Amino acid sequence: MRMLLLLNLLCLFGCASMFSGTKEQIKVRSEVQGTTFYLNENELMDKDSITVIVPKKHLSETYIIARKPGCEDGQLRLEKVIDPYTFLGIPVDLGLISILLVDWLGTGAFYQAKQTDYILNPKCN
Repeated sequence: MRMLLLLNLLCLFGCASMFSGTKEQIKVRSEVQGTTFYLNENELMDKDSITVIVPKKHLSETYIIARKPGCEDGQLRLEKVIDPYTFLGIPVDLGLISILLVDWLGTGAFYQAKQTDYILNPKCN
């Protein structure tokens, strides 16, 4: 009983924020050697794989480009889905504070990345 009460109190601070965090780790690799990756037009590095940390608030605004001279750019826009941990706030306060104010408006933890591991290649002939 005490454990349930403690969980309810903690979820007032956002269940998804607490259990899933407010950032996503996205891994991208290319099967084309010499690929340079860009995050929202900012060059990251010219390796064949990268890992980026993206705030959940900005998932749908984030895109990654795979670029290589002489090739057409490969591009992906990150997609988001609702984080199931968000709904743990419903029995706590009907979601008014924990879901709406904390997870959705405050931290963005209401969402999570639809996918966190990608293969992105520039289109070379």
